[in-house]
Amino acid sequence: MNSLNGKRIAIAADRRSKEMGALIEKFGGTPVYTPLQGEQQLHEKRSLIDVHTLLEEDFEWIILTTGIGVRTLEEAAQQEGMLDAFLEKLQNAKLAIRGKKALGWLIEHELMAEVVSEDGTMKGLVEKLEKEQGSAFLQAYSVDDASWKESFEKSFSYVYLSRPYEYERPSKDVRKTLIKGITDDEVQAVLFTSKTQVRNLFEEEADDRLVRSLNHRVKAVATGKVTAEELRNFGVQEVLYPQNQKMGAMVVDMARYFDARNDKGEEKHA
Repeated sequence: MNSLNGKRIAIAADRRSKEMGALIEKFGGTPVYTPLQGEQQLHEKRSLIDVHTLLEEDFEWIILTTGIGVRTLEEAAQQEGMLDAFLEKLQNAKLAIRGKKALGWLIEHELMAEVVSEDGTMKGLVEKLEKEQGSAFLQAYSVDDASWKESFEKSFSYVYLSRPYEYERPSKDVRKTLIKGITDDEVQAVLFTSKTQVRNLFEEEADDRLVRSLNHRVKAVATGKVTAEELRNFGVQEVLYPQNQKMGAMVVDMARYFDARNDKGEEKHA
């Protein structure tokens, strides 16, 4: 259980960071909490408008991309006394689902999806819906929402964009601390659980210092394919992520990675 002995592991996530930190400690490592997600901001008024639009207009497809997003819409509908109408609307429409949490919400409410993104990506969902027509209600949030709307508009004649929530920018001090930790080799790995964290680290533009460090000295670890791909978009090619896209599996895979390096006798800054 000492795979991470002597290793300082930065955690860019906020949600469930303490759980990941406890697991890191079990493997002998030291967690360094540097949350880059930013505070989640729910848009109640906007969600109420979205629910009214969903109920009043005819949508052949309803596209749900996140568990937080669909639950926020559900709460807005309940607040307005329209929960039954909201669920009935979903029951009678064709549903397309991106993520596991949105799919889990459907299962809770005994709803069936026509289309599910097999790899959990928006790209996969766009490809599955490219031959569809009519109008669509797209629940998204502030990461690439406009560009995904344009992608869906290549198939659908009309796409309504619903953004029930977004994330505010993280603390500048926290970002500076993480950058210093990476470029000065003060940490041996960084855990990322979302595209937002990656973008907040680079602030939309690749940084040569960060890229070099994350490719050669500090291990970039992602919770899944989507986050790993975002790191690659900024030039970080050496990304570790588990096939089972869960936070616990990410930490376990990272421990195995360092175990393998120790077995080979590699130095931590090789």
